[in-house]
Amino acid sequence: MGWSMTRDPRTIAPGEKSTFTIQMDDSGRPLQDVEISFEVQPKEAGSMESDKVKTDAKGCATGIFVASKSIDKDVDALVKAKWKMGGQDKDCTMIVEVRPGLSKTK
Repeated sequence: MGWSMTRDPRTIAPGEKSTFTIQMDDSGRPLQDVEISFEVQPKEAGSMESDKVKTDAKGCATGIFVASKSIDKDVDALVKAKWKMGGQDKDCTMIVEVRPGLSKTK
């Protein structure tokens, strides 16, 4: 059983979004209906649009991090995804850099 997680973009301005994509498979076969929950630290950095998502028929799940609009200094938000695979607890943590000095994208 394998998995991967990506995020895009890595660096955002306050109020912007970063998309996390998780792909799961078992020997190349997509794993469907795996429930993934998210945690954000520090909490004041922002939140996920949905705290829980499930993988689809392609073994893919998407979560969206939204940076707090009130951030006034550089913050590295830790986004942790957690799930069970093969009866074991698994997790992956990635950073989203929230930088007030960035111009907001269009």
